[in-house]
Amino acid sequence: MVSGKRSDHLFPLWAGRESYSSLLESGAIIDEYDLTLLHTKLVIVDERIVMFGSPNMNQRSQTLDEELAVITHDEELARQLLDDTDQDRRHCRRIDPERWAHRSMAMRASEKLGKLIAPQL
Repeated sequence: MVSGKRSDHLFPLWAGRESYSSLLESGAIIDEYDLTLLHTKLVIVDERIVMFGSPNMNQRSQTLDEELAVITHDEELARQLLDDTDQDRRHCRRIDPERWAHRSMAMRASEKLGKLIAPQL
């Protein structure tokens, strides 16, 4: 689940979308959240290990910014967060691989532009 229409900045949205094709080809499911800006960084592994926090998965967050993530082994917390995520999914659009493969040239160009400036984001 990633930010969709209500992203506060277009360049990060475009940069992220540049990876969709390879992710979809690998079998990933991508849901764009359209209700509000989605700023959550959450990973749940095997319904028991939870990681959440402020860091983005980029070089800047890993080296320059003062970011914090928490990792815990807590099945109850994992269940609560999975339930919350299921509720949020009601406000998502699933990215269909077939439709994505036929997206506009303008959209493809914006993704390339996003990728070019991604190191600065």
